[in-house]
Amino acid sequence: MDEQRLAAYLELIQALLECPNGEEGDILNAHRELVDADFVQVVEAVAENMAAEGNSNAGWLQNLAAQLANSVRSTATPEEYLSFLGEVLQATGESRGNPQVVYPILQQNLDKLDLKFAQTLQNWATSKFTEGSSKKALSIAADIVNFGNLIQLLQSWATSKFTEGSSKKALSIAADIVNFGNLIQLLQSWATSKFTEGSSKKALSIAADIVNFGNLINQFPLGRRAWNLEIGIACYREALIVYTPENYPKDWAMTQNNLGNAYQNRIEGVRAANIEEAIACYRSFKSPYPRELSRRLGNDST
Repeated sequence: MDEQRLAAYLELIQALLECPNGEEGDILNAHRELVDADFVQVVEAVAENMAAEGNSNAGWLQNLAAQLANSVRSTATPEEYLSFLGEVLQATGESRGNPQVVYPILQQNLDKLDLKFAQTLQNWATSKFTEGSSKKALSIAADIVNFGNLIQLLQSWATSKFTEGSSKKALSIAADIVNFGNLIQLLQSWATSKFTEGSSKKALSIAADIVNFGNLINQFPLGRRAWNLEIGIACYREALIVYTPENYPKDWAMTQNNLGNAYQNRIEGVRAANIEEAIACYRSFKSPYPRELSRRLGNDST
């Protein structure tokens, strides 16, 4: 947890303690991007310190932490993640990315849009690309791309839900969306298995879908920015299994550029190492970015 986010957590807790009774839900809804598992842990820690000091607000914070914990911690099993991934990608492919078909599925599975889903997609895609025919892998890739496009539309949908619904409903939706951890893991596994099962054409389709989804998740305004970027990085790396410089030079270069951009903006890990990764991606297809990033890396080191 970085210091900036910790400070934001503490400011939100202070605002909750000082607000008039009954306005807590509105405040949480207004800061839904902060309501995640880490926030719950900080609330619990603050409540514990308050209890030790005899502060009467400790009990209220403890109750708040317990309520939020039920919302931000997914209880879905790996099998349920895979089932959700298969369902949403099948719907995406068969409907050609029709949001009226796919969005209801997403709405019913907001608790699975997390890092575990991304990991599942990565594992699944890797296995599909390596085991199956390229045709099958390509088809899956296309479905993922369409799913990515729907995520962009989901941004508008989620925004309207937060503004239209009650504070309790909005808080529930925000907490579910913020919890991206489980979704990444599932996305990796699912994409890997699909890539290995299908033909080369299918593999290309899957790769395209994954890249598109990566682009969309990197711009997704809800949830934790750091987790969204990790999902995007996982998508690009999986797509590069199919997009080789020899067979698909244009798609390979585009994906390397996207991966470089993601590392350039990455929050997790060491900043200098992330910049070095970005430079390596740009250099792989002779992008003009490395020189600029090299100067930045030098400035960060001083």
